[in-house]
Amino acid sequence: MSAELDLHSQVILTSGIDIVTVFDDTPQVSAIIDTESDNGYYSLEFLTVTGTFDQPAATFSVVVEHGDDAALADAQFVDPQFLLPTPTDTTIAYQVASFTGADVNTQRRIGYIGKKRYVRYTVIPAGNDAAAVFTVVAMLGNPRTLPTGENQ
Repeated sequence: MSAELDLHSQVILTSGIDIVTVFDDTPQVSAIIDTESDNGYYSLEFLTVTGTFDQPAATFSVVVEHGDDAALADAQFVDPQFLLPTPTDTTIAYQVASFTGADVNTQRRIGYIGKKRYVRYTVIPAGNDAAAVFTVVAMLGNPRTLPTGENQ
């Protein structure tokens, strides 16, 4: 199989937010993802995987920020036009990735197609006063150049 058809060679996974158990409303901020790392990537997808929740009424909103500074000192909220799926109603742009305490063992995802180099993802709990378990993985895809020599 050629590398062009091989998904393994076209994506890289990195930890966004390590598996965490949150007991309050403290925002959980991902690592800053560098879309130019390794081979440079044209696409970025954030995948949230939930575990168990002890507070079904809790809500977990998400925001995505981007910028050109490595520390994101210039961070701005990503305009909904640079998120996938692109919503028709901009007030619900981030709702596709948000979840509640009733969403036990589920997955959510949101794609970033903006042009900024650095991106981060934040989960913002509200009404959470018990254990909430989740993780966020960042998947970089469509490298500018395919890796050579690995598994070929």
